[in-house]
Amino acid sequence: MDLRPNEERRFEGSNRQPVLTTSERSVRISIVTPNFNGAELLERAIQSVISQDYGNVEHIVMDGGSTDGSHQIVERYREQVARFVSEKDNGQYDAIAKGFTMATGDIFCWLNSDDIYFPWTMRVVARIFSDYPQIEWIMGVRCELRDGAVQGISSVNPFPRDVIRSGAFYPRGLGCIMQEACFWRRSLYERVGGISVNWPFAGDYELWIRFAEQTDLVVTSALLGGFNYTGKNRSMLNVETWQQEVDAIRKRIPAPLRVMGDRLVQRKFFAQKFLFGKPRLRRCLQSWLCLTMHRGPVLGYDAPADRYVLHRPQFSLA
Repeated sequence: MDLRPNEERRFEGSNRQPVLTTSERSVRISIVTPNFNGAELLERAIQSVISQDYGNVEHIVMDGGSTDGSHQIVERYREQVARFVSEKDNGQYDAIAKGFTMATGDIFCWLNSDDIYFPWTMRVVARIFSDYPQIEWIMGVRCELRDGAVQGISSVNPFPRDVIRSGAFYPRGLGCIMQEACFWRRSLYERVGGISVNWPFAGDYELWIRFAEQTDLVVTSALLGGFNYTGKNRSMLNVETWQQEVDAIRKRIPAPLRVMGDRLVQRKFFAQKFLFGKPRLRRCLQSWLCLTMHRGPVLGYDAPADRYVLHRPQFSLA
C-alpha cells in the first residue's frame, strides 16, 4: 500500500512548534480502561489520560464491581471520564468489548488500569493516522516501567504480518505485541468482528492475529505507552493458563503458517543458547541466523523535517 504522508507539516514561531491541522484535530480517540480491584494504580492510569496535550479524547472506564475503593477514585475524575460503568462482568475482555460498543471515536485502544500513556501519546497517534490514512494499526516502541519510572526501552523492530498470522509472537516465542502501545482504526476493529470474550487471558493475542489477516502492524519509533511491572500483573500471575489459551488458539492457525512460526521460534532459542554467549560467532552468523527474510513496516521519525518516514527493515530474532 502507498504509505506516503497525507500532507505537509506547518509550523509557527521561532521554535518551530507544529500546528495541528484540521484533520489531526478531528481524529477522535476512544480509550477503554478495564478495572477490577485495581485501585492501587488506577488513579495514575486515569491521570495519564487526563494529562494528554491532545483534546479530542474519550475515556471510558469499565469496572467489574470493585470493592477496593476504585469507584471513589473514578468519581474524583468524573468530569474528565466520558463514561463510567461499574457492574459485574465476565472478565477483562468482556469489559473491553462492552466499552468499545459505547465508544464514538475513530481510533480505538485500551489501557489497563496498571499501565500508562505519556502526555504526548494521543497527539502523536492522531498525527500518524491523519498523515497516513492508509495505516490501520500501529504500535509504539516497547517500554517497561517499574516503580512509576521508565526502566527499559526496546529497539525498534518490525512485526511482519505473516509472522503475526503464524502466531509466533507470544512470551515463550518471539515476544509480545504490546497492547498498551497499540492503536487501531475503528473500521478495522469492526471489520474483524471485535474482540472475542472466549479467551479470558489471551484475548489480545487472538485479536492481533485477526488484525494481521486484514492489515500490517506498523511499528513506530514513538514512545506511546508503558507496561508497568508490578509483580501482580494478571498475565504473569496466570502465565500457565495464558499459555494454554495461546496453544489452543495456535491450533486453529493453518498448519503451513504455524510451522513457519515454530521454525522462527526454534532458531531464536538456538541462537540464544549457543551463539549469544560467544561474541566472536555473532558477526559471521548474524546474516543467516538472526536476521530473517521477513520484513515489516516501520515509521521512523525524521526530526529535522518533522515527519515520519516509512521503512521496511528485516525482522531480527536477536
